[in-house]
Amino acid sequence: MKKSIACGACRSSKRKCIHSGGPPCTRCRDRGDECVFPPKGTSFIFRRSRLERHRDEVGAGAGSRADSELIRAGNLATTDPFGFLTDEVKNSYLRCSYKWSFHHIPNLLIAIRERRLDPLLVWAMLAITVRFSQAAPPGYATQVEASNTFAAHARSLVLRAWVYLGMAVRMAQVLGLFEEPPPATTREDFIDAEERRRTAWTCFLMDSLLSGGKGRDRMLSGDKMRIQLPCESDSFNFGQIVLCERLDGSLPDGSAMGIVHGSLGIVANSMRVADVWGAVAKWACTRHDNTVPPWQAQSEFQMLLSRLELWKNSLPERLRYELFLLRAHSVSNQGQAYCYMHCIYFMSVIFLYRSYLPEVEMQKARVGDKDWDQWSTWSSKELEKVAEQVCDMLQEIRAFGLYFLRGLVPWIGFTIYTAVGTMLYFYHFPNPGDTAHQVEKRREHIVEGLLFLKDMRQAWPMADTWREKIKAMQIFYSNIKADGDLAVTPSERREMRNAIIDYGALQPDPVRQPDTESTDEQVLHPIALIFIY
Repeated sequence: MKKSIACGACRSSKRKCIHSGGPPCTRCRDRGDECVFPPKGTSFIFRRSRLERHRDEVGAGAGSRADSELIRAGNLATTDPFGFLTDEVKNSYLRCSYKWSFHHIPNLLIAIRERRLDPLLVWAMLAITVRFSQAAPPGYATQVEASNTFAAHARSLVLRAWVYLGMAVRMAQVLGLFEEPPPATTREDFIDAEERRRTAWTCFLMDSLLSGGKGRDRMLSGDKMRIQLPCESDSFNFGQIVLCERLDGSLPDGSAMGIVHGSLGIVANSMRVADVWGAVAKWACTRHDNTVPPWQAQSEFQMLLSRLELWKNSLPERLRYELFLLRAHSVSNQGQAYCYMHCIYFMSVIFLYRSYLPEVEMQKARVGDKDWDQWSTWSSKELEKVAEQVCDMLQEIRAFGLYFLRGLVPWIGFTIYTAVGTMLYFYHFPNPGDTAHQVEKRREHIVEGLLFLKDMRQAWPMADTWREKIKAMQIFYSNIKADGDLAVTPSERREMRNAIIDYGALQPDPVRQPDTESTDEQVLHPIALIFIY
């Protein structure tokens, strides 16, 4: 219930402080923060400007932790990283963290066993996987502390610079990774060439996925990728020399030399749908006021949707999306990669349809336009259908257990965040003809999605931001539902739209928080209950 006093953390961040009369409040308890209630007459201490609060928090919190990690990282210069590379850590890397690895796994394991793997790679592997260990390494209080320290040391080994994606792409260009090498004649040459190709395609994948939001353009468009797509995993692992298609379906020059044509697996098909996503993300960041209506074949919407349908229909039978096939791929240790690939597709479809929701599109109402009414009704149902598919997938992967969940990458979390946000919209604004059972089912999907994001934040802190944004959407939609469109300003509507389309956004919540006079009923709304326990 709402109380008249608030703890220092909630007062500083201007958030509602929910407690039972004393510390800890629910927010501090969930975040693991110290909860302090200021003595009477001292609350002014916490009423500082946002700039001051941000500066103090960075200096006193993040700064001190970062300094400590850097100091400890400096002491690792003479430490043998292989001592930390236990069987548990290696298995965690192989099972959970390398889904788009460009390593040839048999050769990687040999290099680890013979202790000739580059120390930089060992420290990077430790930074990724030690957080999933059952216990912290000797000398470290927690797994996260060890992970951050190892990451700081790995960065120091690359000239103390962050390896941003742009830098990685340029390094790959300098190394000639985007140029097709001569046809391989030996197993070793093929494995080396495939590792180089997979490194280049990893850059392409990250560039495509991160292009959404804030008008970011891709550096690596599909027409620049003139190398083969990654071959199927078995061919790579066994060193079988094969020739694969390019992104556009053409074959390299070696096709005339009698080399076996290789089949395309999950990785290659993920690259193809990621290329479409790059175009969808760019389109979603633009306004659609004066474009061709989306139901017409010449509209960009229909062209992008057709590309997605073409990709889906081109998949081999075993790679098409079904819950049965998801279970089968999970047994084959390919479940996370299978989810990753289809989440790129689901996100693309959701972004296309969601761009025309009234609260996202920000266009004036088209009163009396029958074509738009029919289109809106149909597209809303299609959007809700895809979001429900994602939520059904979430139920399935949560049942697979801890090891499966550890291997999920942030993109899958962002897809679930997007689907939950879509479900929240249709919870507040159901389609005509929706039953009470359907609306209640959406509430259950929302709660389950928020629980998933709450668990995911232990490995990927950005999931905590996504939960906060869902909470902001709840306030945003509740205000519109209660008081109409005038309940939110154009600025708030614009910021909410940016939050919806921006992958990995870490800016503060895009809409105003409820003031201290909000009613208990608003706080205890069924959707908001998830933030209390």
